[in-house]
Amino acid sequence: EVMVAMAIMAVMGTMAWVGMDVLIRSQQHVKEQGVRTAQTQIALQQWMLDLDQAWKPDALSPMGWDGKVFRLTRRAAQPEAGVTVVAWTVRDNGQGKHLMRWQSAPFTGVEQWQKAWEHAANWARSVGGGEGVALLPASEMEIFVWSGNAWVNGQTSASSRRRRWGGGGSNVQQPQAVRMQLGVPQGVLTKDWVALTFSEPKS
Repeated sequence: EVMVAMAIMAVMGTMAWVGMDVLIRSQQHVKEQGVRTAQTQIALQQWMLDLDQAWKPDALSPMGWDGKVFRLTRRAAQPEAGVTVVAWTVRDNGQGKHLMRWQSAPFTGVEQWQKAWEHAANWARSVGGGEGVALLPASEMEIFVWSGNAWVNGQTSASSRRRRWGGGGSNVQQPQAVRMQLGVPQGVLTKDWVALTFSEPKS
């Protein structure tokens, strides 16, 4: 009887351990999912804020996607400080590929803008380094803009704008809508931004 009782207790102990292990794993999964969701929300909120605060410099490229980095000029957090260049890309930061964001110091001059614009492109193509902020794991990034009543590749659109506008000028306009598409561990993440002034042409 003692052996039978011990065997029953052993079985019950094993069942309790399995149940506890499942509970711990479930809690860990929920915690990790919560962290991923928070990271994603923070990244997308920053993306939308950057685009909402985008500023079109006269005779300069307002924003652009070259297939690797999306750059734009936006108002600084302190308006009196001027503007900053912001860059978004997916790159290896030494701990795997992540969606990353870089921002220049505020400035007010064209020469400073040019240096910051070029620095952003070089930063996006580097590996590791302490510059920029890693926002969330991602394997790839694509940018599309709304043009001709359809989403078109941002790189193709940028090339056509340069041909049509001759590389700049005061008539250069910001895209009316921008789509970011990310390859993330859970699949494909898509985020659309639409300018507050956007309106479809009347037919």
